[in-house]
Amino acid sequence: MSNVRITDLDMRDDFKVFAGTYGRGIFSSKFDSEDPLLYLKLPNPNSISIKQGESGTFKVKYKVVGGYDKETNFTVTGAPAGTSITYTPANGSNINTDGEVSIKLDIAANDEVKTYPLVINATSGGSPITVKSVGIDLIVVINNSNDLDGDGILNDVDNCPNKANADQKDTDGDGKGDVCDDSDGDGVFDDADNCINTANTDQVDLDKDGIGDVCDDDKDGDGIKNDVDNCPLIANADQLDSDGDGKGDVCDDDDKDGDGIIDRDDNCPNTANSDQKDMDGDGIGDVCDDSDGDGIFDSVDNCPKNANADQSDRDGDGEGDVCDPNPLPKDTFSVRASDETCKSSNNGSIKLTIKGEFSQPFGIQITGGPTGFNFTSQEISSSTWSLDNLEAGNYWVCLTSSSFETLKQCFNANINEPADLSVASDVDRKNNEIRLGLSGGTKYNIILNGNLITTYDNNIDLSLSPGINTIKVTANKECQGIFEETIFISEDILLSPNPANASSKLWVGGFDENVNITLFDITGRVI
Repeated sequence: MSNVRITDLDMRDDFKVFAGTYGRGIFSSKFDSEDPLLYLKLPNPNSISIKQGESGTFKVKYKVVGGYDKETNFTVTGAPAGTSITYTPANGSNINTDGEVSIKLDIAANDEVKTYPLVINATSGGSPITVKSVGIDLIVVINNSNDLDGDGILNDVDNCPNKANADQKDTDGDGKGDVCDDSDGDGVFDDADNCINTANTDQVDLDKDGIGDVCDDDKDGDGIKNDVDNCPLIANADQLDSDGDGKGDVCDDDDKDGDGIIDRDDNCPNTANSDQKDMDGDGIGDVCDDSDGDGIFDSVDNCPKNANADQSDRDGDGEGDVCDPNPLPKDTFSVRASDETCKSSNNGSIKLTIKGEFSQPFGIQITGGPTGFNFTSQEISSSTWSLDNLEAGNYWVCLTSSSFETLKQCFNANINEPADLSVASDVDRKNNEIRLGLSGGTKYNIILNGNLITTYDNNIDLSLSPGINTIKVTANKECQGIFEETIFISEDILLSPNPANASSKLWVGGFDENVNITLFDITGRVI
């Protein structure tokens, strides 16, 4: 079969070959060779372990092909330097049929303990005659027959020959080392048992002192022996017993205040506080704690962190004056800013009114305002105060008091100057009307043909009369500016016939006394 593309090729141990092809199926045949060759099969298993100073044997099967019939020498490479190798059949034997060779390895006592990859091959007359070499791993292991556990103590004198214990520790002196002795029979060897002579499979050790509870005379490690400790399982060196019932507070389930929290967990054991609220986190509940030492318990103190035995709370907000950033009622101060009357008149003002009676004056500080503004702090003892002749600007007024250390109340006082009057007019001659767009004020005075019209709107429509109309507009203050405009609304004028050859008649309506007339000839020249 020719011109067939092979996709896969495989040969089994029985020398049967299988070939996979593209579209032609799988073909099989027996492997053979024109040349005489020896085929070695892989050893099974593929590794051998031998102790130092001892020997081991493995076998390699072989198959002859191509009429092989020769004296054969087997070789093993990769073995430790001191290894002696024996082959059966012996090297030089004639081989002409399938069979196997037995290979014995004698390992030297001092060969290094490790894994050695070995390679097995065969030659005849010095020439290689195998299809391919095979391999096996040699594992040289330590020979510890005189010291089974490898702890450096020979078996015949080792008190635990099967378990390493170089220190040979034997706590109970019974000739059996602790690492393999269980004196109390609890299943825990003495070297790890926290009570060697008292069975305690669970090895419980409450105080973690290395002595199990079943043989520890101070289980909780508080320095008090179990037989006199009023809480033998919970450390309490002070032995505090508030109710004198013989049971220490730390392990007593009493609840003296009846709040549902047992005393040892209660942050106020003598005062009911089921919420266990502890504002300052000191472990003492607010209902029995006076953090600021003013004689008022935190739970009812309006300033629990600032001493204030009088509990003064001027604004009644529940926060004492000494810790309230705004301790005064909201209507105590009233600040009013007055704008400049006209632009650049510099006559704005700030007025302050103080409600109530106070023993100490208030300090006032004013910041902000226009560039160059400066103010020196003052003290105010009266109920009213003002600062006049101010330029337009954004001012901040802040008040303090030596009577109220936390007080610093600030107000914004914005002084403006009036805007310029602005008027946009739009005349509708078809309907004899004018629309005014107004800005810059809140109130506008309009004089139309001698008649006063007042409006607060920003847009207004006015009717115009035939002839000359005069309009004057002012805002809240005349210093904001004046708008004036004169508008002529013409009467109807008729000329007929027009154009004319000889004469025409002119009709003028309304009360116009003077009329300008321009005449043009047929070519457009002025006559």
